[in-house]
Amino acid sequence: MIATSMTRTPSVVSAADVRAHFRRSSYPQLANYVGAVDDGVVTLQGTAPSFYAKQVMQTIAARCPGIASVRNKVQVSKPAPR
Repeated sequence: MIATSMTRTPSVVSAADVRAHFRRSSYPQLANYVGAVDDGVVTLQGTAPSFYAKQVMQTIAARCPGIASVRNKVQVSKPAPR
């Protein structure tokens, strides 16, 4: 019997790679919300204009090759008083 070991290869995706992925999407302006990438986990940060924009960011980031998880720290701005 041959023993094998499974080692996890660290992600080589950088924040610049994720920003480039955003720029190729239909929402290139959302690239500004990409923070750090650490071992396949991307952190999104900043203040978005809506919950919809926050969800779109998370979806685009999750579909980026090499990203295993998204930490969405984006806050949604409060609407201006009328």
